Amino acid sequence: MQLLRLLTAMTLSALGCAVAASEPLPLPALEAAAVEHALAVRLSEAELAGRRQGLEAVRAQDGPRLQAGAGLARVREPVTDTAVRRYERGQAQVGLRWPLLGSREAAQRAVDEADVALAVAHLQVDEAQALVRQQVRRSYLDLVAARQRASAARAWLGSQATVAQALARREAAGLLLGADHLAYQTQADTVERDLARQDVIARNAARELRAWAGAAAQGVDETARELAWPSWPQACRSREALRAAAEAQPAVARARLEGEAARRAAQRGRLDGIEAGVTLSQSLSRDVGGSGGYSSFVGVDVSLPLQWRRWNDARQAQSLSAAEQAEARLAMEREQQALALDRALDELALREREVEIYARRVSAALEAWRIARLRTQALEGDGYERAVQARYALYQAVIEHVDARARAHGAEIELLAWDPSCGSPLVGERAPGEDVLAALSLVPMTPIVPMARPATGPMGWYVWDGESLLAHPDRLTRLPPSTGRLLLSWRSATLDRVAREPSQQVALRSLLGQLRERGWRVEWLLGEPSWVRPDRRADLLQLLRRFGDWPFDALHLDLERSQLPAQDQGMWDVWVIDTLRAVREATAWPLHLTTHYRELTEARLGQRLLDAGVSEVTAMVYVTRSERALQLARQALDAAPAGLQVALAWSMEPELDEQHSHFQRGRAAALARWQAWHRSLSSHPRYAGWVVQSLEHYLDAAP
Repeated sequence: MQLLRLLTAMTLSALGCAVAASEPLPLPALEAAAVEHALAVRLSEAELAGRRQGLEAVRAQDGPRLQAGAGLARVREPVTDTAVRRYERGQAQVGLRWPLLGSREAAQRAVDEADVALAVAHLQVDEAQALVRQQVRRSYLDLVAARQRASAARAWLGSQATVAQALARREAAGLLLGADHLAYQTQADTVERDLARQDVIARNAARELRAWAGAAAQGVDETARELAWPSWPQACRSREALRAAAEAQPAVARARLEGEAARRAAQRGRLDGIEAGVTLSQSLSRDVGGSGGYSSFVGVDVSLPLQWRRWNDARQAQSLSAAEQAEARLAMEREQQALALDRALDELALREREVEIYARRVSAALEAWRIARLRTQALEGDGYERAVQARYALYQAVIEHVDARARAHGAEIELLAWDPSCGSPLVGERAPGEDVLAALSLVPMTPIVPMARPATGPMGWYVWDGESLLAHPDRLTRLPPSTGRLLLSWRSATLDRVAREPSQQVALRSLLGQLRERGWRVEWLLGEPSWVRPDRRADLLQLLRRFGDWPFDALHLDLERSQLPAQDQGMWDVWVIDTLRAVREATAWPLHLTTHYRELTEARLGQRLLDAGVSEVTAMVYVTRSERALQLARQALDAAPAGLQVALAWSMEPELDEQHSHFQRGRAAALARWQAWHRSLSSHPRYAGWVVQSLEHYLDAAP
């Protein structure tokens, strides 16, 4: 049941149903910054400013023109047949000339052309901004996809060292052919290559975003920052709304402007070729050494070709042809835009269908991986290798799913280019989700085989100082004959040395071998109360993945509610169940738990612990009075559901008083009392012996 729940959660995550985080999507900020700072936009805006000034210049030339002039003339003027008058005359003239007919239309046509050029410049700015937005969106998609592929690769590689060690041991034992082992090694090589490639793609995409958006993109390239797929409102996909918005597409808008300009030019061209004007002027003249005079002048001038009618008809036909061509281009652009829009909608539908298909492949791969892991516990032969292959198949399915999402979102942003004002993108899903990544980081379960002879006694020991046994394994001779198991714990520094130094691995394996020669069960004891918290759970799972192939008989967690801060204790029962479920999926060892007996008798957690994968609970009953100790022990045993074994923990801690610890009684008296209690409880079907807290204190006590 628990595995089914986990599979359901993983599948939902793979289908993109992960809950979006509250962190705002950086894409709108990136787009706004890019539109403001991109060189292509600034260039088009500069050209727009130039076109605007050009229109003002042309308008300033429209209308009347000022005419002025001055001159000095030497005149030889005959008066009679024999008399000649010689004089010098200065003259100044000023006047206004208004263009008429064709000259007036030519001036207005120049204004129309400048107006159209300004409108085209506006379109070029819009086109540059749309292009910049598209480039930012493409780079952002590349970054998101690369990050998600890299996260899947890192999750898979995180536990690959454990898998590689297990495969090496199987080859050494003759269970795996060398050629097959080499093939499995190439899987890791492929994933490492994928990770390196995605890191390069992510860096390049982040570099492009910084080039487009400047300082606004500085935080996007932080590898620790999670990025989500963008998601636009469904209204942005409406075919009718997009077709209406297509009228504003640059190609259509430019063709429409050209058509309107051609029609205006045809209407204004009826008087083309007739240059005319009316002039009003005033002149002053004065003879040098003589008197002055003046004149006022009003005149009309007209100039036209001798074959003006023929010329005008040809010009009119040419203008009408240009208008018809512009109308045809506009119709053609609209038709092409409609076809392109239909193709874009079909492409998006196809890509989203692919996402659904690849999501189902992820679901199938998850189920295949879950079954393969379980089969390694019960089946021999090549079950472990099949599980390794199923894990790699899951990785491939996740990568294909990310690729499909990238293609679908790419088709979406191409479609949204028809309506850039449709709205800002929202925060979409982050896939693959944590559950999928957790599945990728799991390792195949180690086949369950007998690793020790049946225990020789019902008594167990908490050994928190495992280093002392590594250094002095002769201490084992001081344990009572009723000993049947040891719960061993080591400090983190020791575990680091064991993982790093082969000599330490040999020493640990030697110790475990000696314990098994005595017929004792060996459980790995881990105790850190904060591991139940969601923010610390990953630390525990990482530790288990590092040592998941060590030959322990069980994993034993010491997790107590009372060791948490008071403000967290109310959440302990929820947190511990979630932690145990995660641990159960991360390791193949039987799972045991030490906690207070009240968690069974009062909190009634027994059934939930069993459902979470716990096979044995050690209930802490730190009471030395026999009647009360047996009463509490039976209550804990009776509260446990069928299938959940219960061991009892007695204390030998010197810091506790004699009402709670047996330390003051000495070793012999304490052992006699425990054995008596054992005889009283051994008939209970769920009784699993007792464990003493701890071996160090027992050996330090008086005989």
